[in-house]
Amino acid sequence: IHPRELQDNATPSGNALAAMALLWLAAYEGNHEWQTTSENTLGTLQEMLQRHPTAFAFWLQVFNFAIEPVQQIALTWPADNPDYPAYLNEIWRTYRPHALVAGSAWPAPPFAPSLLKDRPPQGHSVTVYICQDFVCNQPSTTLADLREQLETLA
Repeated sequence: IHPRELQDNATPSGNALAAMALLWLAAYEGNHEWQTTSENTLGTLQEMLQRHPTAFAFWLQVFNFAIEPVQQIALTWPADNPDYPAYLNEIWRTYRPHALVAGSAWPAPPFAPSLLKDRPPQGHSVTVYICQDFVCNQPSTTLADLREQLETLA
């Protein structure tokens, strides 16, 4: 059996990647058990992170993601409306380390994340829902409105 390294090297440790994946999945699905599991792992490493931060660079990113509010962004569009790339470009125009984006043509497939459930496109437009803990602002259906909502995010 090969021992597992906790510290990050040239690549993040597998444990750090797993902890981040659990946080992302929790944000996409609303599963608090996954978030708690990741946070418990971070708790066991807190002293090492403080004492040796350069050895745990990705772990620190995981820690930062865990303590800051996550911006959940759901993007839906009618299947025959190909305009969604412009909306994705607007979302990612600015670095957003605490944002997660899920997108799909409507209706979303059965395996789509919970973040997309019950968030249909408005009219025949690409629609963006910006949420936190699955509570969403008014949906944006224009790039100008999306830009305005994104500017209010931290």
